[in-house]
Amino acid sequence: MAGSGLVLISHEVKDFSAWKKGYDADKPNRDKAGMVEIGLARDASNPNVVLIAFQAPSVAAAQQFASNPALKEAMMAAGVVGKPDMKIGSVV
Repeated sequence: MAGSGLVLISHEVKDFSAWKKGYDADKPNRDKAGMVEIGLARDASNPNVVLIAFQAPSVAAAQQFASNPALKEAMMAAGVVGKPDMKIGSVV
């Protein structure tokens, strides 16, 4: 959908199963931000690296979601290791 935002996230987790429970529990916050999961995958060479794609209502909404301190807290609580690689784009 042109004009919407696209968010691509890659990060390592301590334990995928534990992370997935925390990720699923945080769905209400993603829904509130208008984030729609397009895909969730595990890296083929390291199953503790998670790859996620979201569509956002707009680039501004994606940026607001990405900068929300609650997102960082939820990620750390779920077992994210290090700093996530997050890209935000504008769908054309």
